[in-house]
Amino acid sequence: MPYQNSICIAGIGNTLRSDDGIGAYVCKELEKEIIHNATFQYIHQLQSEWIDEFSDYDYVLLIDAAEDKENKIRLNALNAGDSLTGASSHYLDLGIFARLITGLMSTSPSIYFCAVPGLDFSFSEKLSPQGKVNADEAIKIIKSWLEEHRFMSARVH
Repeated sequence: MPYQNSICIAGIGNTLRSDDGIGAYVCKELEKEIIHNATFQYIHQLQSEWIDEFSDYDYVLLIDAAEDKENKIRLNALNAGDSLTGASSHYLDLGIFARLITGLMSTSPSIYFCAVPGLDFSFSEKLSPQGKVNADEAIKIIKSWLEEHRFMSARVH
């Protein structure tokens, strides 16, 4: 069966802090697509309480805004041994989160992290113009990744 794996797509961030809401924006746009066996979550910040929830899936894709001087979108596998002090999702470092879910649960998902550059983290419910451009580009990258992992049917170009 081509769509037997399950995935949780989680947008992380505060939608009241401009580009910090990029994760939620991307997640909301992806939710409009036909993504097989997908569940969507909107998380203000990544905390250990999500370990149990995420352990029920084959894949977890975390999407969050990041300060990045290179303005480069990054989508990478997150492994238990990773040390990601620069890519902390608010309070719980992603490397520590991966170690916890791997160490505490009998089954653990393949975890991926998409860091989307944000520029403006002031109080606003709107993304900055560049933040929106980056978020829309991240959606394209994630859709391609979802196609490769057979969560979406390949698009005809």
